[in-house]
Amino acid sequence: MKTTDKDKQMGFVNAPDGWHTFKIQDNCRYLEDKDSGEATSKVIVPMQIVGGEDEGAQASIFCDVSKKGGRTALAKLVEFSMLSSKVEKPAMKAGDLTPVEWGEKLLNPDDVKCLKLINEILMKLPEHEINAEVKTVKGKDGGEFTNIINVDYAVTTKKGTAKDTGGNTESKEKETPNDDGEDW
Repeated sequence: MKTTDKDKQMGFVNAPDGWHTFKIQDNCRYLEDKDSGEATSKVIVPMQIVGGEDEGAQASIFCDVSKKGGRTALAKLVEFSMLSSKVEKPAMKAGDLTPVEWGEKLLNPDDVKCLKLINEILMKLPEHEINAEVKTVKGKDGGEFTNIINVDYAVTTKKGTAKDTGGNTESKEKETPNDDGEDW
């Protein structure tokens, strides 16, 4: 068996700074309150780099859906992972909304229909891909953490493998909508 230095790495390896293609992993979920164990309004979306020398490195996106910025971030993630066409229903009239408007109209956790949509999104996000720009920043406690500062569509090559576009959206492909007949 041949091994390299990369083979010696085990466990969590943070994504290095720069643009990467990420595959969204299973276990997209609401975070739990440490004291009560109950779900909070904060969502975590774990991701892993696919392709290139940094394959397997990880990052996560955190969205607090109780706040406008968190709803907007989740809306952007839904669009740039090309999931929006699968979760939008004609009655939502969401096709012309900006990510801010989409988040405000469709991801309000105080509305039962919106809560159902958020849960559907969390179930359907795994295995979708996005391009994201990562930057390591220092936290208030002096530690470092990985921050996703930009997202974009992941572009798939003819062989079906992800290609790092570094922010290029010219070749993006859209999937066809899936109307399950449910009224919004």
